[in-house]
Amino acid sequence: MAPFIAQPRPPSSDQVFALSGPADILRKLYWEINQLKQALDAKPSLSFANVSAYMAFNCAVTSWHLTDWVWEGCGDDKMRGLLCQRLKATDVSLIGFQSAIGRKHRSIYICQQIATGSKHSKPRRPDPNVKAEEAWEYLPPMAGRLRAGQPLGSHQYQLMLVDNGVRRDVVEIFQDAAERWEDELRASGFLEDRYIDGN
Repeated sequence: MAPFIAQPRPPSSDQVFALSGPADILRKLYWEINQLKQALDAKPSLSFANVSAYMAFNCAVTSWHLTDWVWEGCGDDKMRGLLCQRLKATDVSLIGFQSAIGRKHRSIYICQQIATGSKHSKPRRPDPNVKAEEAWEYLPPMAGRLRAGQPLGSHQYQLMLVDNGVRRDVVEIFQDAAERWEDELRASGFLEDRYIDGN
């Protein structure tokens, strides 16, 4: 059982569509990851090449903004204190919580770097070990499969993240961040435990 149960509350603002708590934001993140996958799998087009980059931006921002939703979803200082204690945060504050979640989960930390870099055009505390890359990769025609009238090859648009010198696929990073958030929301009582079938 979770150490505490934080009940999602409807937002106190009239400026929110269909989102009332961290679980809703997590569902939005999973939806955005699927949109990113579809954009990357679509036939490439130079005129719409940035669609995948836009989707990657959305994934990073949503993942990082979950920190705000979780913090507000706790509702009071006692719940926030328990959250920070569980994560071994150095202080009970939003910044302390954000630092602790980033230290615990590298993929969420990477989302912070991408989200703040995209939002502010440069992160306030940039990490030189995290870099976003995009490239067009030429795919030559497959020998023996080229037919008359077909193009002599094609291009594939790729988005990668370089983390400490290692190139990683963006979908992998965002998927891991979503799964880590799912674990964290479950541990904090924002999601119910999973049903495990005995078969």
